[in-house]
Amino acid sequence: MAEVKKMAEALKAGATMLAEPCPNCSSPLFRFKSGEVRCVSCEAVAKAAGEGELDELGSALQSLERKATRLLSEASKRLEASGSDVDATLALAERCLSILEKVRSIRRVPSKGAQ
Repeated sequence: MAEVKKMAEALKAGATMLAEPCPNCSSPLFRFKSGEVRCVSCEAVAKAAGEGELDELGSALQSLERKATRLLSEASKRLEASGSDVDATLALAERCLSILEKVRSIRRVPSKGAQ
């Protein structure tokens, strides 16, 4: 609900909602009168239209998150199977959870230049 309020405030301030979603959180990006393009939900800033840095980071994070989630699911299945190495499987699960936590932490950090 807070994100919707931030979006409404941005529109009232004269920002334009863009069709492109934020690669970090999938909320709409906004172009402000200053020319700055940023997400009002997670505060990610795009340096300029056409530059793909924000897209690349978002894609890399999504890919890493998908892989860690897949491995976590496989670890869960291994634990259910008889004869699996429980210690190694639990270690894998812990690493996957750590990766997911770090990815989500990165998404919460505003990009340089965020206001």
